[in-house]
Amino acid sequence: MTSDSHAVRMDSTGQNTFAGKRPTFHSFETSAAIIKRGGWKIRNPDIRELSDKATAQAFIKTLPRGDRRRNWEESRFRLLCIKVENRSQILEQTAIVSTAAESGWINSEFATNIIKGNAGSAVLMEKGNISSSIRLSFSLLCAFQTEILRAGLNFQTPNDKLPFITLSISELHRPGRQRGSDWVCLLFTGPGVDLEWLLSEHPFPSDYASLFPDFMFLPVSILRQEVERVGAGLMKLKEDVLDKHGEVLSSDPADLGDTKKTLFELDRKYLELQERWKFGQVLAANLIKCFGEIVRLQTKEIDKLKYSKTLLQQVETQIALSNMAQQELDAIPSRLNQQHRMIDSKLTIMIAEDTRRDSSSMKTIAVLTLIFLPATALASIFGMSMFDWKAQEGKDIVSHRFWIYVIVAVLLTLVVLTVWFLWYARTQRSYEKIWRKDDVESANTYSSKPED
Repeated sequence: MTSDSHAVRMDSTGQNTFAGKRPTFHSFETSAAIIKRGGWKIRNPDIRELSDKATAQAFIKTLPRGDRRRNWEESRFRLLCIKVENRSQILEQTAIVSTAAESGWINSEFATNIIKGNAGSAVLMEKGNISSSIRLSFSLLCAFQTEILRAGLNFQTPNDKLPFITLSISELHRPGRQRGSDWVCLLFTGPGVDLEWLLSEHPFPSDYASLFPDFMFLPVSILRQEVERVGAGLMKLKEDVLDKHGEVLSSDPADLGDTKKTLFELDRKYLELQERWKFGQVLAANLIKCFGEIVRLQTKEIDKLKYSKTLLQQVETQIALSNMAQQELDAIPSRLNQQHRMIDSKLTIMIAEDTRRDSSSMKTIAVLTLIFLPATALASIFGMSMFDWKAQEGKDIVSHRFWIYVIVAVLLTLVVLTVWFLWYARTQRSYEKIWRKDDVESANTYSSKPED
């Protein structure tokens, strides 16, 4: 077995251990006969690391020759895995996507999903020859004539911080062959995805009866991993929410800002897990649909032939586990909202307390002003030179120009009051104008809504 130095798993802390920066290319080939000889299990899969992009393209173009001595005759499986550091690097693989399209590995829908980054899954139910063109980038337009795949599945995980996978697995009909079809798979993986584990962890189904073996066990294995990831993520999120609940109750009001940020991060994780849960639900439904399509394409008597019960039961089990996880998904938002309300209540109480303290301070200042203002005013007036307290008998103590002070003081007071009144009236008009504008916009928005 060639060592796959870039294959990775999620460590115990949930962190990615992928260290590569440039995309790496890996190939894997086997057949149903080889797997049967190994006890219906892919033991130590021979995953080969390809040197560069050109070698990867050559792998797609080259069809293996039948070799009965090597059990390389019927129902062969060929996989090309491109491991990238982030999703943006997938868009750089236009040459690989173009070659895969020309060789009939993928269809136009899969190429479009890669370009647009659409999350979701779709069942391939096409056959026959058509001409198609795919715009792989702003500068590359690939036109090709290809034999459309008979059956298969496309999917791409949501764009989030969890490990991502983009996959197209398809039955590739070989003209002139009377038995079986080859299966091909183009796979893009990010950090945290272990290809060897996906291929070897679970046994290959052996109960195909009279149907030709297919290789849908790989997307089923990915579905199982997705359901497990969502379940583990929900358990961890539930623990974090409960821990945060106690922290909210006992935290100091001054630290509520940091607690609020943590709750927003928990909200983000919840939305992330919710999208993954929805993705798993749709993927499971499309897998069952794809199983039925495989049976339909192999026989007209659908009632007489049944698909592998092993794979069907595995998918149904994952659906049941996913439905159980829905209860946790439904419960977490109310707990998070409750904690947000608790923080808002504490912040409101804190603001009210600060306002009360400010109000008490202002009242204290107002009382002191009322006490000392009359005495201060009298002291200022009597301290003016217009009063001569040592005047001789027969002379006035108050200067005959005292009226100047009274007139100037009254005029200045009137000027100050007038300026304040004009400023207050202007601000009120501005506020009223803004309020009227908001009311008009709200009314227009309401009236533009269609009636039910």
